[in-house]
Amino acid sequence: MNWLIGYLAMDVRTKWNKGTLFSHRDRYRADTRTKAVCSLASTALVAASLVVVIALVPAQPVRA
Repeated sequence: MNWLIGYLAMDVRTKWNKGTLFSHRDRYRADTRTKAVCSLASTALVAASLVVVIALVPAQPVRA
């Protein structure tokens, strides 16, 4: 287990010295178009859920 800790510490130090420790943030950043589509889909989901809730409120339950 000690070898793994040493390896990971050395890897972090090497990336820090090269200035690439946080390069994954740029590499895996979501595209602006993807963010826009996700926001639009979320808005549509909220609107549809609101319509369903409003439609269900006046409904009368079945009486036995």
